[in-house]
Amino acid sequence: MFKFFKRLSIYGTSPGYKTWENRNIIIANNIALCIAVLLSIFIILDYFMYRSSPTVVAIFVSIVMLNVSTLFLSKYGYIRTSKFLLTVANCSGMLIMTIVDKKSGIAIHDAYFFLPRTALLLLCIIPLAVYQLEEKVALLSSMLFGLLTLVLFDPFHYLFGVDYYQMGFQDDKYYFANVVFFLYYSFLIGSFGFFKKNIESFEKKNLLLVHSLKRKTETVQAQKVDLESKNFILEKLISERDKDLSKVTEELFRYNQELLEYSYTLSHKIRGPVASVLGLLNLIEITRSPSDIKEYLKKLEQSVLALDNIIYDLNNIADIQQESYQARDLVYFREEFEKVMNHLRPRIRDFNVKISDDFKDAPEIYSVQEKIYYLLNELVTNAIQFRKPDHQLEISVRTYRQGNNIVVEVRDNGSGMDLDTYGDDLFKPFKRFHPDASGTGLGLYILKLIVEKLQGEIIAESSRKFGTIFKVILKNRLN
Repeated sequence: MFKFFKRLSIYGTSPGYKTWENRNIIIANNIALCIAVLLSIFIILDYFMYRSSPTVVAIFVSIVMLNVSTLFLSKYGYIRTSKFLLTVANCSGMLIMTIVDKKSGIAIHDAYFFLPRTALLLLCIIPLAVYQLEEKVALLSSMLFGLLTLVLFDPFHYLFGVDYYQMGFQDDKYYFANVVFFLYYSFLIGSFGFFKKNIESFEKKNLLLVHSLKRKTETVQAQKVDLESKNFILEKLISERDKDLSKVTEELFRYNQELLEYSYTLSHKIRGPVASVLGLLNLIEITRSPSDIKEYLKKLEQSVLALDNIIYDLNNIADIQQESYQARDLVYFREEFEKVMNHLRPRIRDFNVKISDDFKDAPEIYSVQEKIYYLLNELVTNAIQFRKPDHQLEISVRTYRQGNNIVVEVRDNGSGMDLDTYGDDLFKPFKRFHPDASGTGLGLYILKLIVEKLQGEIIAESSRKFGTIFKVILKNRLN
């Protein structure tokens, strides 16, 4: 039975339609099935318990048949007709049934004027559920029909002689119910429309993100093919140079291992946010609670932002790997450090960080200005992030000469790390060494790439007791 209803629910869908078109067809089919089943149960109960007139039963049966017919209209390609009929059949059927029921002569109490109107109010939401907001003409036509049945509820009753007062009821405030129900209608349509607009907006953003990710993946694949091609050339060169065979083979093995590890880690890091986005979208499709949908949208935004951060860092890595850093200028450490302090001033103030500096021994260097800024900013930011919560963080930044090289040293008394355990992985991508670490785990890896591009070296000394020292050794040369 479940499989039968599932087959009915996909009538009219097609691989050639857009995702949202197929989804709305399925929603419309499911609404028609639910109404048909519920009305069928109601017909049986009403007939045996209250012995309704044959005319009322016939109207109920007609509504059921019209709902079922919408499925077959969808199946044969009349999608818009099917959706419009879904609203017309149920709203007009409910109005006709209430009028006929009152004219049947059975005992009527005043609740018979409010219950059908409540049902009409709920049926007026059907167009927002089965149409996309961009289908403006069809959506507004269906919504207008539903609103007219609600507004003309009393005029039609009066026309057929079964108005509230014509039936002998005497409440002077009865017609004010129209105002109340119109306010209910405005609230329901406004709320449902707001959430639908937000969901469709997030769907469009997600589609753009998926396309962007696909393009980035194609770029990565192209780079991988290029790397494999270069790897083949390297293997030929190795075979021709017997003297360097051992050294080149070792370097090639290490390079391949890093590439495999990077590709494996990258695929898993991207898969998590993508799986979260897809799961949340599925939950949003099947959820009817506005509060739950709002919570899912917040989580969806977090997953998309996490994925965007990973893609941003990957682009940064690709840019760094392509740059040559041949052009060098005279860079003053004091100027770049002041830029870093201005950038991090809110965090320094919030965490009560004490920072000292000393650039007297080596005040300048011939290098790439933006990379010197990035180096200082990354090391100071890293020190602030991994501070001890129960101690005031103290950071010392200084530069000094070491032969023909310049050393940038950043020392802190933070939480430190166990280099005996994590030393080999310290500068690898997507590695974290603290349980409260945030970000993508690419900061130190990017920093090491930049230092290597500058033909320098980065060294770390750290312990849980005393904190961490980073030393960046850079060549001081004009070109």
